[in-house]
Amino acid sequence: MANIRSPRSWRWRFWVPSSCGVRLAISATVATHLTAPLLPPGDGFKIYPSLIKYRAVYPLNTAYRQMQDADYLRQNQKALAEPRAAIPFKDIQAPFDVFPFEFGLAYASGLELATRPAFQTYYATSRRMTEHNANFLASKKVPKSVLFSMIAVDNRYPALEDPQTLRAYRRFYQVGRQTPDQLLLTRRTTPLRESQSCQPTFELGFGQTLTLPPLQDGSALWARIAVESTWLGRLAGFLLGPPALGLSVVAPNWQRDFRFLREAGESGFLLSPALVSTPAAARFLSGAATVPEDHITSIKLPALISSFPRFDNTFDVTLCTLAWAPP
Repeated sequence: MANIRSPRSWRWRFWVPSSCGVRLAISATVATHLTAPLLPPGDGFKIYPSLIKYRAVYPLNTAYRQMQDADYLRQNQKALAEPRAAIPFKDIQAPFDVFPFEFGLAYASGLELATRPAFQTYYATSRRMTEHNANFLASKKVPKSVLFSMIAVDNRYPALEDPQTLRAYRRFYQVGRQTPDQLLLTRRTTPLRESQSCQPTFELGFGQTLTLPPLQDGSALWARIAVESTWLGRLAGFLLGPPALGLSVVAPNWQRDFRFLREAGESGFLLSPALVSTPAAARFLSGAATVPEDHITSIKLPALISSFPRFDNTFDVTLCTLAWAPP
């Protein structure tokens, strides 16, 4: 029989690293206990020794493992309690989704989920992603309930985020219950009929004001604004990143400057009524009579201050009137 201590023995080759691994784990645990009190105060310095201790002791010590499991369970329940309490509606019918991006509320609900493919609105701004979401909402595997609020990031015009989903909600969902900050949308048994009437495409220049046509209650104005970069602008965008474009919006009782998203603007978005708050979105989604401040009277894209032309002087604008009716 080969000697286990022989360097040529396969058992020796196996035993040496295994023995070293056990010794290393024991040494790391001892070092952790000795050095942790010497580290500067602060969680950042304490996490690493605690992690070493956890990985070394957890698999071997049953009492320690049970204590850690119980502690993590308590932390998990505590973490879920706060977002669950933030859902104001009870007896929500599943499957469930949340708009625009508070996905923690969906998980905390404990309900079966049916989320949009691009479930965070702030990145569902390209034609591909927002149309993918709209197609999902027109399919059979859809949420029966949606917890909805109107929130936009980076001062974007709110309807530029996931614009096709907002349009699909008007057709396929209705406002069931609401609070000042949140809506509960419920799936319609039969979707509404949607009609669209578009004006011919025309050109507009930066800094020029576009007066919008008035709207009838229950209808909306869908806009497509296609801004093209110059070759210098494309080169600068590749090296420096794209510049921020603005959208100045005027309503009867207010005026405000927003950030304009080129990709979403070219795909198309709900321009009027202005969905700048959850109550305004509730009026649009329910087909109720809008209030004066919901109607946009004019817009413009302010001229971009640059040492060279980053965009063409004019851009294409198409305006379409949308209307919905019972089937």
